[in-house]
Amino acid sequence: MKIEVKKENDIYLIRPLEHKLTGAMLPVFKDTMAQFYKLENETILLSLTHVIFMDQDTVQMLVEYIKRFQVNHHFVICGLTPPVKAIFASRHLEEQVLVYGREEDALAALNPEHAHEDTLRERLESQFGRLLKIFRKH
Repeated sequence: MKIEVKKENDIYLIRPLEHKLTGAMLPVFKDTMAQFYKLENETILLSLTHVIFMDQDTVQMLVEYIKRFQVNHHFVICGLTPPVKAIFASRHLEEQVLVYGREEDALAALNPEHAHEDTLRERLESQFGRLLKIFRKH
């Protein structure tokens, strides 16, 4: 499995370069994600712009990482293709993590040097609203 990892300003960008993410690829994906779990208070952007298919094992792993990373990190996902967006909708994942449409929009909004006050306010309001929904469900 090919995964591009780079740091842009203060944002760690993780970008799987495969079109299909399956259980056979999970060890490499988990190892990559585990590197970032050890860090604290970092912004991690998972870009799924190339992904058009995720099997059940991959979705479950992603759910686990969304929960883990939300504790000590700012974990954001971007670039959902229509098939992956349908998976997110069916699992209500967009209620659990902040999702941007395009990678460029996510990087601009998350970069404090380039983010506008309105964008930051909208992002915080969106995250707060999602957290309220999660707490109300439990």
